[in-house]
Amino acid sequence: MKSVGINGFLSLIKPPGMTSFDLIRALRRKWPKEKMGHSGTLDLPACGVVVVALGNATKFLSYLLSRKEYVFEVVFGLDTETFDLWGKVIEKTPMEVDEGKVKNVLPQLEGRILQEVPSFSSKREKGKRFYQIAQEDLESVPKREAEVEIFSLELLDFLPGEFPRARLFMSCSAGTYVRSLARELGRLAGGIACAGFIVRVRSGPFTLENSFTLEEVLGGESSLVPVEEALSHFPQTIIPDRYLSQYFNGHPFPSSSALETGEIFRLKDRRGNFLGLARACGKGILKAEKVFK
Repeated sequence: MKSVGINGFLSLIKPPGMTSFDLIRALRRKWPKEKMGHSGTLDLPACGVVVVALGNATKFLSYLLSRKEYVFEVVFGLDTETFDLWGKVIEKTPMEVDEGKVKNVLPQLEGRILQEVPSFSSKREKGKRFYQIAQEDLESVPKREAEVEIFSLELLDFLPGEFPRARLFMSCSAGTYVRSLARELGRLAGGIACAGFIVRVRSGPFTLENSFTLEEVLGGESSLVPVEEALSHFPQTIIPDRYLSQYFNGHPFPSSSALETGEIFRLKDRRGNFLGLARACGKGILKAEKVFK
């Protein structure tokens, strides 16, 4: 069964100064009737890859690979309310730090770590976002931590001076706060620090190189990534025609594929049509996980 309408993922380059929701509002001028959603927010001053789902692709946002990659700058000797250069300065103290010290402390930030959630962030507390609370009273923002995973952290460049700057590459789990990591790097280096520029260069399978500007999209110079292609990290299995009704009605059906309970498969019919995702729920048994229709 093929889905009609516009269905797929669009990889956009968010410019600084726009929110992820601003992008979707702009896209509604081109596709006013389509369902839309995005795979994760990006800070207002940050730029880079934001993935938008259109139509039935919105059902599959949570199944995309979640790993993110960033190139960003850390400014030493400066602390701000927002943990980046665009916030009100809390402290400004020249700091002695060199390239060697930065390299030495980076391993302490790799692996599973707890991060302080920035006061100016989109995290919610009792229906209100942190940044909304902070705008009213910074001191009343709850103190929260988030567990994230840093897969790799690499120093790309270092600029010495009164307020040294380091440019880094990071591969991390979804939900990682780049600004918090910059601040923690300053603490580990024996002082204070905040984030400068932040560029998300990858979100799951989507990279900066295969993304489009908003102007290109609105001008018709972009293309959607099919849902099946974006889910290619899942193994594929074919469903015989006689079990199609069971799949679409949410009933378990047998499969000849080697199954491990809980494993998710991309499901296609014998004509090659993508039908959605199915999950193994027992030996040789699959059940619909998410139907593409």
